[in-house]
Amino acid sequence: MMATAQLEGSSGYRYLEAYICVLLIYRGMTSVLGFAQKHIENKLAKSVGEIL
Repeated sequence: MMATAQLEGSSGYRYLEAYICVLLIYRGMTSVLGFAQKHIENKLAKSVGEIL
């Protein structure tokens, strides 16, 4: 993603906009994955608690 942003930024000297778009995409991806991980951990903790 960073390489693509660099290429896009160099075409019109708009690096800041390209890097901000990458930042927003990266932040969104990590937020969704973090939420999914927390949900899975809670689900596993409940299932392990029921077995014990």
